[in-house]
Amino acid sequence: MAGKTYAILGGGGSFGIQAAFYLLDHANPKKVIGIGRAPLRPEPFSLNIEKRSGYVYHARHVTHELDLLLELLDKEKPEGSRETVEQALDDQEQAGRQGVTNKPREEEERQQEKLPPRGQAREQGGRRPHA
Repeated sequence: MAGKTYAILGGGGSFGIQAAFYLLDHANPKKVIGIGRAPLRPEPFSLNIEKRSGYVYHARHVTHELDLLLELLDKEKPEGSRETVEQALDDQEQAGRQGVTNKPREEEERQQEKLPPRGQAREQGGRRPHA
């Protein structure tokens, strides 16, 4: 994974910003490009990701500015993919038992077991049963 350029669509949102931090901290990337539909929000929301070395952000709306988005991707040629990120997660899992949410994996798995099967919560009017 080292030395690759990654593009994160939804890069201005909380999950996109956390994905960028993860890649910058664990993947040794050449560059991480955050792409969102609006300018990056202030520090309480962006966590100053734009100040990290190797990170750049572009405001491109996927529906209304698709031509600009595709032009950016053609220029930057990101090569990191979901598969290479999943490989990094597999490597991390082999190195330790850390979960995705910074909780121990065992705790995450116990919490997941308490959730209803997919779709069941929607069938019950959108409410999850209380544990």
